[in-house]
Parts: sequence; C-alpha cells; structure tokens
Amino acid sequence: MNEARLAVLVERYFDRELTVEDQTELQALLRESAPARAFFWEAAEWQALYRQWGEQEWGRLEAESAGRIVPMPIAPRPMVRPRPQVRAAKVSAHKVVRFPFAKWTAALAAVAAVVAIAFTIWPQLPGASVATLAQVSGAVWSEGSAAPAPGARLKPGRLRLERGTVVLAFGRGARVVLEGPAEFELRSDNAGFLHSGKLRARVPVRAHGFKIETAQFTAVDLGTEFGCELAPDGAGELHVFAGKVELNTAEAPGAAMPVREDQAMRIEGGSVRAIAARPDAFVSEDELARRELVKKGDVLGAWRMASRQLSDHPATLLHLDFEGISATVVPNRASRAPAHSDPGVVGGKWVEGRWPGKSALEFQDTNDRLRVALPGRFESLTLLAWVRAESLHAKHNALLMGHTFQLGEVHWYLYGDGSLGLGVLRDAPGQQSGWQTFHSPPIIGAQEMGAWNLLASVFDGPSATVTHYFNGQPVGSRKLSLHGPLRLDAAEIGNWAGGPDDPRGAPRKPSDASPAFHGRIDELAILTTALGDEQIQRLYQQGKPGGH
Repeated sequence: MNEARLAVLVERYFDRELTVEDQTELQALLRESAPARAFFWEAAEWQALYRQWGEQEWGRLEAESAGRIVPMPIAPRPMVRPRPQVRAAKVSAHKVVRFPFAKWTAALAAVAAVVAIAFTIWPQLPGASVATLAQVSGAVWSEGSAAPAPGARLKPGRLRLERGTVVLAFGRGARVVLEGPAEFELRSDNAGFLHSGKLRARVPVRAHGFKIETAQFTAVDLGTEFGCELAPDGAGELHVFAGKVELNTAEAPGAAMPVREDQAMRIEGGSVRAIAARPDAFVSEDELARRELVKKGDVLGAWRMASRQLSDHPATLLHLDFEGISATVVPNRASRAPAHSDPGVVGGKWVEGRWPGKSALEFQDTNDRLRVALPGRFESLTLLAWVRAESLHAKHNALLMGHTFQLGEVHWYLYGDGSLGLGVLRDAPGQQSGWQTFHSPPIIGAQEMGAWNLLASVFDGPSATVTHYFNGQPVGSRKLSLHGPLRLDAAEIGNWAGGPDDPRGAPRKPSDASPAFHGRIDELAILTTALGDEQIQRLYQQGKPGGH
C-alpha cells in the first residue's frame, strides 16, 4: 500500500476533489486494507471535530456582534494533516471529555465511519454495476442475450458476443478486450469468468490482483498485460505480454505457477506445457483504435497506430519509422531499444514517403547511408522494410549489411536480378565458401520500380530456415547449413562499408558498381524472433500505401 498516495486521496475526498479515477483507486485501497480504513476513520473524526469547532466559533462571533458575551469554545487539538504513516484509529477518552458537545461530535464521527464503510462496499452491493462497456467495434450479441450500448454500466452477469470486439472497463481499473465469439461473465469490479472465446487484459497497479477464471485455469494478475483463450475443445491458453501472472489449474488449484513476460502456457486435460507467446493473436485497444481510423479513411493515422504496436513488440530490436526529420539521426522507436542504437545519418535526402505527410529517406549518392550499432547474438531474426527501388545497378544493392566480418554476421540486400537475398557468414573470414546465402526468385522488375513494396526476410533459428516475403506473401524458403547465433553489431543501412577494407580478399575492382541502394526507405524494422506468415501479412495490410 502506498501510504503517501492514500493520504492524498483521503484529503481530496474530504475536499470533494476526487476524480472518477481517484474514487476507483480509493475504493480499492479501503476494500483491501484494514490500516487504510483505520486511517480514513481517523481522518473522518478530525473532519467532524473541526466542523464542530468552526460552527461554535461562527456562533460565538455572531453573538458578540449582537452584544452578547459567550464563552470561547475550546478548539480541538492543533490539526496535523493526515500523515502518510497509517496507524489504527482509536478515539481516546480525553477527546470526548474536552468537548462540550461530545455526543454530537461522536455522532458525526460515526456518520463519517458509516460513509467510509458504504464508500468501500458500494460496488459489491446487489444490483451495483461493476464495469462499463467502454468501446464497441462491430459487435453482434447472441440471440436472447442483452445488447448493451457503448457507455452502459454493467452489473454482474453473462455477456454473449456472437462476433465483433468490445472493451470492458472494470471498476477497479482493469480493461479487457473481448473478441467474439465469446461468452464472458462479470463476477465483480475486479474479476471475471471466461466461458469461451478469448480476451486481452491490461491491468494498472491499482487493480493488482485482477482475476480471470476459466474451466481449465485461473489467472491472477500481479501487475501486467496478458491474454486468455478457451478453445471449443476445452483447451486453455495463457499468454503474458508484460509483467507476471499467477496461474492455478483446475487440477491443482493450490499450486500457483508464475508465468512471466513473453511466456505462454497451454492447459489441457490437467497438463501444462510451455508454448510460444503470441501477442499479435490477441486484439489490443490500440489495434481497435487503428481499425476505427481505417473506417474513417485516415490511412496515415491508422499506420501510425500500427507503427506504435510494432515499436512496442517485445522482440523489436530496431524500428525506424522515418518520422521526425533530422540531419543527424533517425530515432530507433523500439520500446526496448539497446542504448545508443539511433542510426546516424551519413548521407541521404528527406523526401515524401508512402503517403502525403509521411517522410522517407532517399538514397542516391554512392556515399548515402545510415550507420547503426546493434550488439548481441540472436537465434532468430526478422528483417522488414518498406522500400521504393529506383534502380538495381549493382550486384548487391544493400538494405542492411554488417561490416565486422565476424561469424554469424548478416547481409540483407536486393540482388542485381531483382531477387531478395540474405547471407550469413558461417566460417572463418577469407573463405568465399564461408557465406551461406539464399535468394528468392526475382521480385523487383521494371513494373515494380518506383513503387512502394514491403520486403521481409525471416531466419528461424531452431530450423535454420530462411523465408523471403514480398508484399506479405512468402516467395521462397530454404534450410541453411548454419550453427550458432546471428549478429549485426556495426552495420549500415542503404550501403556497405566493404570493398578495399573487406578482409575476405582483394580490394574492389574499379569496374565493380557501388553496393549502395538507389531508392527510398520509409520504414525498417528488425525483430529478434521469427514472425510467421500471418504476422507478415498483417504488417503488409497495415502499411500498404493504397489503403486498407
């Protein structure tokens, strides 16, 4: 319990300055903490004492103005504003004796106590609402079930959603995105039961302990964001996207299991096994907001919403949206970006990107490039970029190329024939056979020149498989002979620092074309996980310039 925060909320309560959010937070504190209730009672007593003293003093002044002499009322003890140190509220005997209207004072204190109790338990009273229907997107309710309107206050009971998505704002502050088809039961202002379907919950600190029950398991929040799914076959899944959740299964309800960030569990027939966490499989409020912008025709605004989701993905290492023009750096928007990973601008020209109002960086000169440092060793990688190629003048037209020539270094490029290539250095430098490469079929021809396209390459470490994508569709896959992690370290975007300094062999011949990319880039991302076909397709649909 945050004692200083409690003191602030109690002060606002008696000053009648509580916001709706403050009231919800204070309700939670009073309901869960006996010391907090004691503190509130003591503050209520002080309020009653000072109200009594003030009324007596006002009456005395009125009497004196009328020419009558009355005794000075005894003031209460000098008031100290409620302190953060919460202690048990005890009405000592001398408090009652010192005041001529002790019974009235005690009555006021009792009234304040009753108010405190009612304030605490009101959300749990029969018939009281426990949540609000905060948002609705394409919702169709099952026949015979209630069809609440947006903003409706919801009492405990079942919601049967045939299709669409709704957002439930619980009284304690938790927010749940429920996807149809689903059946969900509101249990209290901080708990619910998922009978079928799936949901995504975001739980602030004040709603700590938020609980979702299913027939297979119970998830108790420990300050987090998570997703729950109950499939038609009865199997359940719990995915934790941030923080930690306490998992209890129906087979062993007393054996709590912590599930941490980026972990997921499948619960079936009494068994629990780890699976890959899939944050993209559970709709978030940000995704709902993006869809609403699409409906309104604001494709740039919708992309910006999707872009923030990509930045916040737990596996995003680098995300360049090329928004916010700078002559020196392009900010790395990844929420978990390594320190000092904003690429430095060595050359290039700021131009228009996929939409009016969206910027991009144009690479035309042989020296144009961005330099970036991304230390680490990675089992899997996803590389993706929105590019507009103007020409393929070189054998390797660099998209992102490392230049330390260490084992596991990655080169990503458009080959001269229009194919997409990925190369990894697997053996000692100086051996040409040390580069393991895989090219897609040609995807950039005369028709694609000058047009925006999404290029993506995924390396799945466990299977050592590379898959290339063009505009959301897989265009080739191959297993490579690789052992050990990938690395990027010092790398360049839109160019390559090889050539005379290339330790693999002779200096670049004068006839060799520069590996600089000629064209525009207006988004580039690297994730330390292997995205799947559906995820790549979703990113294409969210970012394609022709609309959604």
